[in-house]
Amino acid sequence: MKQIVIVLMTGLFCLSLLGCGQDTAVSTPTPLAQLPTETASLTPSSSPTSIATSAPTLTQTATPTDTPSPTAIATLIRYEIPTWVADPDTSVILLESFLSSDIDTVTVSLFNAASGERFDLLTSEEFSYPRWVQQNGQLFISLNYPKSEGAINRDAYQELINTATGELTTPISDTLPGQKVESPNGRYQTRVIKALGARDIVITLDREIGEEIELTDPFEGRYRSNTQAKWSPDSKYLAVNRVSHPDSGPYEYGLTIYLPTGEIFRQYEGLPTIIQWAPNSFAQMLYWRGEGENRAPCILDVINDSKRCLDRVIEWARQQNVKVGFFSWSFDGTKVGFSHWNTGTANNGLCFINLLDEDIQCPVTSNELQLEYLVYPYFHYGSPDGQYVALVTNPANPEDAIDPYFTWLTVVNSNGTNFRVLNRVFIPSFSGEIWRPPINP
Repeated sequence: MKQIVIVLMTGLFCLSLLGCGQDTAVSTPTPLAQLPTETASLTPSSSPTSIATSAPTLTQTATPTDTPSPTAIATLIRYEIPTWVADPDTSVILLESFLSSDIDTVTVSLFNAASGERFDLLTSEEFSYPRWVQQNGQLFISLNYPKSEGAINRDAYQELINTATGELTTPISDTLPGQKVESPNGRYQTRVIKALGARDIVITLDREIGEEIELTDPFEGRYRSNTQAKWSPDSKYLAVNRVSHPDSGPYEYGLTIYLPTGEIFRQYEGLPTIIQWAPNSFAQMLYWRGEGENRAPCILDVINDSKRCLDRVIEWARQQNVKVGFFSWSFDGTKVGFSHWNTGTANNGLCFINLLDEDIQCPVTSNELQLEYLVYPYFHYGSPDGQYVALVTNPANPEDAIDPYFTWLTVVNSNGTNFRVLNRVFIPSFSGEIWRPPINP
């Protein structure tokens, strides 16, 4: 089993919330006096059953230029995945978590949001963030081995687990370097290639015409600590967010909006964002402005080149004497959710502001977040069907480095009822796409 290596995740939270410039102290929470009762758990058999079926076919994206294409690894294994994973009426969450019987072992887990059931996919070595992949009308869970980013890895390979059949297959790797970002329509693949001591390289492949384009950095390498890319829901725009981590002071941001042709459509400096395109608008994106109780969610319209900040949140935060952050769209894009907290008054919770009338409602308050100790609300994610909100919590103050041993996945109904604790998990990757995509029966 893969043994966990504890990594302080200050950078992730600073980038997505606080714009930190200095390292922060590690919070040491008090252990739970009594762990929440575990729900029914389903796990694969210790000896997965071999089957003689062919692997799913993957489209080769490009001809590798640095290394020859390796042969496919003949891995034909089947997990006994429970039926609720492929049930279109069930909301399912995919996250890295601890094995229920061994908190030193990290695994990939599926959670049934309604029943709390859990299914573990055991892994043999360190992997990159698990994600959902749709291909040829089928839904897979993708894992990349070994865990690495950026440069070419001659030993790298991918595993695909079919969520309907449980088949595990290893397709031929294209061996191309960089983090790969697919457009929703499947036509474009963007790769972010990290270069030590130099600016990151961003390349987009147009599969239809077989052409690769290296995207021009309009900021000429001024923001080179981290690069994130994401396509708009209609595949008409590619957002590339370049971030600089100075030794002191806030993070610095340079955002570029590209057309699929590689042409620069818009560019912005000083807009803190982790690239969240609105689910109901093809041209709106969330960012934030200000700090602490003066922080507000803002909406960038890239077509009209306009900005709107929801300053009602600042007014509300001052009245409540709380800090706010972790902004995220609601499932339908009609609201913006945010976490709030105060280490002195224990006023913690999760709220949503309606974009139409700016009314604020809070489905999760300190009453729900008082477990054996008070926990703080971090990232939250609405299910595609609008029934649930998944909320990641931790006893560490959001300004501190988080202890991954005490990160808990909680779920609440969208109307604020039936708050429950599911399991210890790892913070999701930047994409935040933890919910299973809709399945058309």
